[in-house]
Amino acid sequence: MKITENIISASIFAACVALTTSTALAQNIKLCHDDADSAPWLVKNSKGLNIVLMEAAAAKTGAKLEIVALPWKRCLGAVEDKSIDGAIAASYKDDRAKFAVYPTVGDKLDEGKRLHTEEYSLYRAKGSNISWDGTKFSNLTGSVGAQRGYSIIDNLKKSGAKVDEGGALAKDNMKKLVGGQVQAVALTTQEGDLLLATTEFSGKAEKVTPPLIQKTYYTIFGKEFYSKNTKIVDSLWSQMATVRESKDYKGKVQAAFKKK
Repeated sequence: MKITENIISASIFAACVALTTSTALAQNIKLCHDDADSAPWLVKNSKGLNIVLMEAAAAKTGAKLEIVALPWKRCLGAVEDKSIDGAIAASYKDDRAKFAVYPTVGDKLDEGKRLHTEEYSLYRAKGSNISWDGTKFSNLTGSVGAQRGYSIIDNLKKSGAKVDEGGALAKDNMKKLVGGQVQAVALTTQEGDLLLATTEFSGKAEKVTPPLIQKTYYTIFGKEFYSKNTKIVDSLWSQMATVRESKDYKGKVQAAFKKK
């Protein structure tokens, strides 16, 4: 009888250890994001709003996040090769959906579980006649600079533009613009406007209206990681939506934009 009880106790203990280990693995999530500034969402050597939101959501789910900054193409490559579980601030692209999972409702993206929405604008040298009417370019004879690995590159190419994607940073591309290496640059409006306000570029470049496009950004997860940890990822996405709409987080967003 005692031997049977010992066997049962050992079995229960082993099952508990296995369950605890499985839970611990599910709750430790390694994420990456672009190492270039995209204020106020991602800020180099600091916590941008995206990280603030992710950490607040994780605290509500019990997930423990390890977040690293990498060049964007390397970050996405790490998700694809499964060395990192997910990527912060990815807009939708078909090729990304081949290896990563986005939050969805039915067969549509669930924008309620987004990180943020952002627009891209075209910037030209002061006095240039290149224009954009919302659907097509006019007087575009040279190349348009865009940050390496960014989804706007595909949009530019579909609109008939030749793209120079040699610059990793928004500032790199703006330097190319004022230096005459490209005819225009496509940047997130927030970053582009911030650069225009600096002494380095003020009076040398200008924004073209209307905006090129508006994009929605998500935290995405590798397909294999998601299949093994569906419950914790779904919970994290749901809490991200809750945090994003909270009074506290909205206050932080307003404060960040006032600083600009």
